Amino acid sequence: MSKGPKKVSSLNKFMHPRNPYRQQPSFKELATKYPEFRAHCTYGLNGKVYLDFKNPKAVSALTISLLDKDFGLKVEIAEGHLVPTLPLRFNYLFWVEDLLQQAAGVTDSVVGLDIGTGSCCVYPLLAAKKLGWRMVASETDHENYTYATKNVKNNDLQHFIHVQEVPQDVVVAGVLQIPEVQKFVDNCRSEASQTEGSSESTVSGAVDVQNISTSSPAKSHPKYLYDFVMCNPPFFGSEEELDSVKKSRKSRREPSSAPTGTVNERVTSGSEVQFVSTMIRESVDLRHKVRIFTSLLGTKAHVKPVRQVLNEVKPAHHTVTEFCQGRTMRWAIAWTFDAGCRVEGVVSKKAKLNQKPLTIHIPRTVSIDNSINGVWNIIEQLMQELKVKVRILKKNGYFVGVSLLAWKATWVHQRRARRAKMRLAESKDNDAVTEEKNKSDKVQEISEEQNKRKIEHINEINNGNLNKRMKNSGPDHLEMLGEEIINTSHDDDDEQRTPHSPTCHNRAEDQGGLELEHMSTASSGDDTKEGDHITVAQGSSVGEKRNERPITAVQAEANSSEMDVQEKSSEFEEKDPGTCAADEAKINPERKAQQAGVALGKECALRCNLYIKQVSGVTTVELKLVGGYLGRDGLNQLMQVLRNHLIVYNTAS
Repeated sequence: MSKGPKKVSSLNKFMHPRNPYRQQPSFKELATKYPEFRAHCTYGLNGKVYLDFKNPKAVSALTISLLDKDFGLKVEIAEGHLVPTLPLRFNYLFWVEDLLQQAAGVTDSVVGLDIGTGSCCVYPLLAAKKLGWRMVASETDHENYTYATKNVKNNDLQHFIHVQEVPQDVVVAGVLQIPEVQKFVDNCRSEASQTEGSSESTVSGAVDVQNISTSSPAKSHPKYLYDFVMCNPPFFGSEEELDSVKKSRKSRREPSSAPTGTVNERVTSGSEVQFVSTMIRESVDLRHKVRIFTSLLGTKAHVKPVRQVLNEVKPAHHTVTEFCQGRTMRWAIAWTFDAGCRVEGVVSKKAKLNQKPLTIHIPRTVSIDNSINGVWNIIEQLMQELKVKVRILKKNGYFVGVSLLAWKATWVHQRRARRAKMRLAESKDNDAVTEEKNKSDKVQEISEEQNKRKIEHINEINNGNLNKRMKNSGPDHLEMLGEEIINTSHDDDDEQRTPHSPTCHNRAEDQGGLELEHMSTASSGDDTKEGDHITVAQGSSVGEKRNERPITAVQAEANSSEMDVQEKSSEFEEKDPGTCAADEAKINPERKAQQAGVALGKECALRCNLYIKQVSGVTTVELKLVGGYLGRDGLNQLMQVLRNHLIVYNTAS
């Protein structure tokens, strides 16, 4: 037995705010007014009324009584068929209404499609009676179709609801192609267009049918024939699966109400995952006819595979929500191909209440500066490295509040990025060592070559070649040789003031050798070889100090190049990231638009607020989600990166 009023389940506080059954109805009032309901009630000694929810007939009597009392709907439910529970139906309907109003901006002239309406036809009846919507209801079971048609007729809602019987394998696309359905929808749209036109003409004070039909084609011919599609598919994939669920409940708490419905209403091939997957694939071809597609899911485990199929068709936006009522939870998914219809912005009440900020506590015991500004400096540096846009909202010695905006999840795979950076640094160090070693080897080779020349020069002097050459030369030759030696010594003094490169020395030696060789050929042929020796000797003996200067020139040139590279590197590394981003924005319009806050049709990855505050010597860092397609998962990833960065910084310091 279950009690009537007063006792409120913990999940009821998460029901939709407009749901009329957030508080349980008065069973005593229902029992007094409806004899069919009173027949299934029992009375306690304290005067309270109890209802046996495990009796399918009692549940059916409750639904029929509530529909008549609260909405004036007279319905009949086929015996043994599915009995709808009204709290869940209202949660679903009001969620669809929020999607239309908040995401799509649709407030009136709504046309929807209910797939598998059931014998009660509850969704179309409530949508027409409570919200004023026009509905198409499809049904595969003939008995359900008969009862649904009868319920619509008994409530005089044929003008708002069209019930269509369809084959077993028809989901969405087949329903929209039926001529009777197309005619009903065309009439709904034309009547809506006439109503809007007449209201505009009334305001303007003049009625002009031609101007009404031509001046507002968007209203007379809407972009979408259907504003939404809704569905409550069978949960299970086979009767064996249904039986296994019943057996598994032996170790769990018994359900508060008895399950209702025929096998066809509770079982479908491939379970609800395959049914909704078929809807998703058909929606690709129907993207220009239907604005928003929705479906109910009975099991949380089915949400992930359905989303995987949804990601394959790549809709513009999609979202998943949960419905809470009594002791039961259900899930729903919505998707759209309209880029301007952001369905993910509609958040359930439970999701809003559960959006608590993620927190990091930094006590005084850590070695880093745990002051407000100290922690913020570390986090600010990290945000610059991650290329996350930061906007300071408030900053003082006691509190820091900033807004973070990321267009890409740059914080993913940070460990991999750090390892790659370390490998790159090691590679640069190895290259620098190799380059320095090559320079040292080159300098050593030059030094050895100069020492070799010096030794050859000393040997030639010892052998008396120079004296012999001067003795055998004529007066004119000696005079020219003396001037050459004097000029060379002057060049040597100039080189002490302005060092030349080794290439210049070699060129001078070659020129001097050619001149001396030319002069020696004017003398006897026996002296030609000796002149060659003088050329080598004089090129080496112009000044022994010259032997050391080429080394200094090479080293100076290498050092200056290395300093230039280091200066450019340090200049690039010390450049402000914001300046780099500004430079990139000059040549990248998309980057410039992103900096200006314009998404160019793309939604940002993550938008959140970061707060740093200090209480009793403990610094607290909080992250609170604002938006972005990464959602809560992206916020958790960013918080983990922040935590790891603070730990690494603490260890390093």
